[in-house]
Amino acid sequence: MTKHLMVAPALILCCVDYRYIQAIQAFVTSRFGIRRYNVKTDAGATKMLLIGHRAVRAWILQNLQLAYERQGVRRVFLFHHQDCLLYGGSQAFKSLQQEALTHTRHLVKATRLLRSQFQGLRVRAFYAYPARGTILFKAVT
Repeated sequence: MTKHLMVAPALILCCVDYRYIQAIQAFVTSRFGIRRYNVKTDAGATKMLLIGHRAVRAWILQNLQLAYERQGVRRVFLFHHQDCLLYGGSQAFKSLQQEALTHTRHLVKATRLLRSQFQGLRVRAFYAYPARGTILFKAVT
């Protein structure tokens, strides 16, 4: 087995929104030098993990458990983004600042949940938003 294949992949958990997925992958590769990762997409990223139906939460955690146990994933990157349709889009908030704060709170809760469920898991969370014709990322955790 080559050294490249011996390195455990990371896991990216993000929204299904096509406007952000490629930018998220490029960000993880360029900022962290990670080229091997699983991508788990769910509408709203971690929203259903936190407040979804019990069966949905269990399904998401089961996917993460498989990656943790079978693939040795020990790094997880969580991403939420501006104008997420599962949150009602940007128009559901009084301001962009309120929207970012709501996403930040959910990302912090999701980070704590995953760290408590999986020993030794390193979790980083980011909020993505468009600016100046590109996607920017604000670190949350």
